[in-house]
Amino acid sequence: MTWILLASLTGCGWFGDASDDGDGDATEKKEGTERRRTRKGRKDRPSDPFVRPSDPCARQDTPVEGVYTHRFGGKSYDMPLYIGASDGPRSMIVLLHGGRGGAPSILKKTRLHEKALDEGFAVVAPYGEDIAGKGARWNTGKFDDDLPKGTTLRDDVAFLDSLAAALRKDACVDNLYTFGFSSGGQMANRWTCEGKEVDGAIAAAGSLLVSPKNCQGPRAFLAMVGTRDDMFRHGPKQDDPNQLSTPDSLRKHWGRLNKCSDKSSVKDVGDATCTTLKGCKVPTQLCVVNGMPHDVPSPFSEKHPTTFDGPTYGWDFLKATE
Repeated sequence: MTWILLASLTGCGWFGDASDDGDGDATEKKEGTERRRTRKGRKDRPSDPFVRPSDPCARQDTPVEGVYTHRFGGKSYDMPLYIGASDGPRSMIVLLHGGRGGAPSILKKTRLHEKALDEGFAVVAPYGEDIAGKGARWNTGKFDDDLPKGTTLRDDVAFLDSLAAALRKDACVDNLYTFGFSSGGQMANRWTCEGKEVDGAIAAAGSLLVSPKNCQGPRAFLAMVGTRDDMFRHGPKQDDPNQLSTPDSLRKHWGRLNKCSDKSSVKDVGDATCTTLKGCKVPTQLCVVNGMPHDVPSPFSEKHPTTFDGPTYGWDFLKATE
């Protein structure tokens, strides 16, 4: 089955998170401790701790929503966990938030926790940590040359591998994927490249910012970006030739890692044009959304709605790899 990761920072707790998703994207209102409800009336912010069942792989007849606590590096990290009614082993999506974001913002942008509860898979949304006073972000390699000498960052590849291994047991997960946006999209690239516990990824407005020499091998990959996003034209640091745009990263890094040929096919999906690379060991695809700025493409985006439903399309892409 399948697990997808999309990450958030738990260092300051996941309640009261001020979500500003996306490396300079517009901020959302501070959410405090007020629980918001989804369009279906569900609470999207569980407050009760997750209790591991005696047999996590046994049939689960009712959905579970809880706060999952993971120990890593001597610290405890809390994050929302959702498990739909299902038999184990089951699929999981790990969501990775954007810069200065958190679990609430990535859940709102993707609504994959709703789909998990409806369709019987699992979603978890961990948190990044503050980097150089820039807010909750992921250790993607972006800031390696900008930090003061001696600065130590959390090893987020090790953190996510550790979290994934724990949830494989506690939630009876077999296959594991990640879905990240912006800083989370960069981390989805890095984790899928270097990690041992992830089987494939969806990255919205992200690219691989570290050398591919440490990549573990072919893994299914879907990249998404809008034509009005700076990431469509260049990497996060425009003057750094080693930081590629989302399309170039997909073709040059993942096309090579996944052993793709130089041939491809193209189809229109709503207002997106999706290019499938041919001859790959595993599915490898790029979807470019016409007129979209820095965002996760979806019909329910409050500021930039698209007819292309990126989260649903991405989940279908990953399910087809099983």
